[in-house]
Amino acid sequence: MDAARTKILNHRIRVIKHEVTERQEALWARTCDQAILNITNRNPPPLDADPKLQEWTYRLTRFHKTLAEAKAEDDANDRA
Repeated sequence: MDAARTKILNHRIRVIKHEVTERQEALWARTCDQAILNITNRNPPPLDADPKLQEWTYRLTRFHKTLAEAKAEDDANDRA
């Protein structure tokens, strides 16, 4: 009886872990897509999501935009 119960619980845990991982990957992809839109588009579409996800997207955008601007400036200096 205990072995069967453990087997069922372990299976359910694997299913839930898989679902959580898929959700996490989808959120990450959505956040990255929005960050790219924020960087490349002057008027990006709004992100209708959880406020924490919006903040994460904002931080990701700010970080990568700063890196891109620094790289562009370095490239321009190297060409001059």
